[in-house]
Formats: sequence, structure tokens, C-alpha cells
Amino acid sequence: MGFGVVRKAGGLLLAGVLGIAGVGISGIAAPAQAQAVRGASGDGPEAVKTASTMLLDLKGSSLPRWWRALAVARLARTQARYGDEESARVLARDAVLLINEPGPAAPPALGAATIFAILSQAYLDMRDPQSSVQLANEALKAMQTVTDGPTRANTFSYLGLIMADASGVDGARPLLLQALRDTSTLPAGREQIAALALIAQAQGKLNDKASAADTLSALTSALAAISKPGDIALARAHAARAAAAAQDMNAARNHVREAIAAYDRSTQNNEMPMTERVAALGLIALAENEIGDKSTARQIVRTLKQTLATITEPYDKFQGLLTLADAGFEVEQQKR
Repeated sequence: MGFGVVRKAGGLLLAGVLGIAGVGISGIAAPAQAQAVRGASGDGPEAVKTASTMLLDLKGSSLPRWWRALAVARLARTQARYGDEESARVLARDAVLLINEPGPAAPPALGAATIFAILSQAYLDMRDPQSSVQLANEALKAMQTVTDGPTRANTFSYLGLIMADASGVDGARPLLLQALRDTSTLPAGREQIAALALIAQAQGKLNDKASAADTLSALTSALAAISKPGDIALARAHAARAAAAAQDMNAARNHVREAIAAYDRSTQNNEMPMTERVAALGLIALAENEIGDKSTARQIVRTLKQTLATITEPYDKFQGLLTLADAGFEVEQQKR
């Protein structure tokens, strides 16, 4: 299986790595529950299995080390979510080794800060908050040399979301304040909206409804800058998740309806690449789940799976499988 060099736009990539793939961690399963999920029916476990097989080829490919590190870190996070802690820890170690290999500097969105942030969530999903905090600190160290605006905004937002669970208000608040400062420097658009959605979700976790509502208001204003149907689908899905975090369920339902309508328009004119369709469907499924419409969320996950079947490029297929697994897990873990 050949893995060619993959080119992605930095802003979109980071939103996918941190915002889209980074599903909520409010309902971290206890070890016994995680093992039950691991053996549950559904598309998620099969997607993880297929991705794990693909990784064997990917790790030995000629892709730059940062692409390989991202793949390994994302699979570590997904394995942790599904309860396979042994595999998750081995993969986490491999991801750190890869990102520390000598060679050309990684693009900002694929640097050490992003890898350590993803691994921080993996350890939180394994109910190891101490290691999660240590890895978050490694991400913060790496962030000291990062000047790229979207990378800073999204990474600080994502770390704030993780620390809201790992260390509470004291750990999360400084990160969210920095995230807000960096987000304010971005032009209205997809990168800013993705970061604001993560901030709102973290504020919701901290039961800071007033701040979440303010963040949602800023995000809503930024929606006016989005015009393409595919971009609208992604942005509205982010807005729906932010609204749910702010406990504004009417707004959340309106945003998710707009996201689905925009997604449908984007498929009619073939404006949206398949990889972005997978990302948008993952976000929409999470949004539907968060407003309590689990039936529609499952339908969206099935559509995601069907869309993923049309992707042939191996690295994109691999990343899509993890999006399917993560979205499927979040939808099914609260099944009653």
C-alpha cells in the first residue's frame, strides 16, 4: 500500500485534528465501561481495527515524520477512548519518538504542541489526569516558539477543553484566556469559528454559562464571513456544539439544521472535497448527539461511513476511519 505525500491547508488540518476529531471528553468511561464499549456492536470498533492495520504500512512509509506522528497520536487517542490502554500507551510513546526525530521543522499545525495536546487527551481518556497534565505542559513548552495564529488559537482552546476535566477551573482558565486573546487576532472565518467553538465547550464544562454565551455570540457574528456551502456546513456544526455548551438548545437545533442544509447543497454542486465531507459529517453527528437527537446522530454516522467508502487515498482513508470511530464512540457511549 503506497502512501503519497499529502498536502493540506494548515487551518483546515488543525480544525480537523483538534476540533473535529477531538470529541467531547465530558463522559470519560471508567475502565470497566470502556471495555464494554470496546466489545460493543457498531461501526466504531471495526473502523479502529482497520485503521490499526493501515498504520503498519503508514509507519514505514516515506511520509514526513510529522504526518506519521499525527497518525500514530490520533490512533493512540482513539484506542484510549475504546479502552485498549496497552495499545494506546505504546502508540503514544511512538508518536513522541517520531515527532522528536531529527530533520526539518514540522509545519506549525503538525508540530510537537499538536502531538502532545492529542496525547494529553488520550491519557485523560485513560483516566490518568496526572499524565494528561504533564503532556499538556509539554504542549505548552512547545507553544512558546509557535507564532502561527490559527495554531495558537486552536491549540490553547483544545488544551483548555482538556484541562477543564483534568484540573478544573484553575488549570483551564489561563489557557482559555490565552485562547481568547489569540482568537481575537484571527480574521472572521473557519479557523476562528473552530477555536471559539472549543472555547465555548470548555466554558460549558466549567459551568460558566455566561462566558459560553459571550463566546457563542462572537462565533455567531463570525458566521457572516462564511459563504461557501461546505464552509457553512462546518461552521454551523461548530456553532451548534458551542450553542449546546452554552445551554441554548434552540440555537443549537437551528445551527445543526443549517449545517445539514449547507452540507446537502455542497454535495449537489460537488463543491466540498470528500475529506471535508467526512469531517463535516463527524461534526454534525456530534452536534446532533449533543442536542439529544441520537437517532439522527446515528443516521449521520452511517452517512459518514458511506462517504468514507469513496475515499481511496490511504492517508485520507486512515484519518477518516478515526473520525468515524470517534464520532461513533461518542454517539454510542451514552446508549441506554
